Amino acid sequence: MTIHTLKEILEDDSNQPQKEYKITENSLDVKINGWTYSIEKSRCLTREDRWDWLAHMCEKNWIDNYTFMKTFLKACKTWGI
Repeated sequence: MTIHTLKEILEDDSNQPQKEYKITENSLDVKINGWTYSIEKSRCLTREDRWDWLAHMCEKNWIDNYTFMKTFLKACKTWGI
């Protein structure tokens, strides 16, 4: 049995999900540990749709809310909506 110090546990980021955000012409893709969560541009056309997506994604425990919101707003600006 291996015993780790608190410092070792906090410094070990191997259990942290690897996240990648990609803005394409028609979607915002959030890749988490090999899985892709895709938000289509066509589902973000109204102001209500965009607020719904922000609220929906901020409920997820695997997402960094601040980074997602910045990326989502950049995607909307890129899409011209």
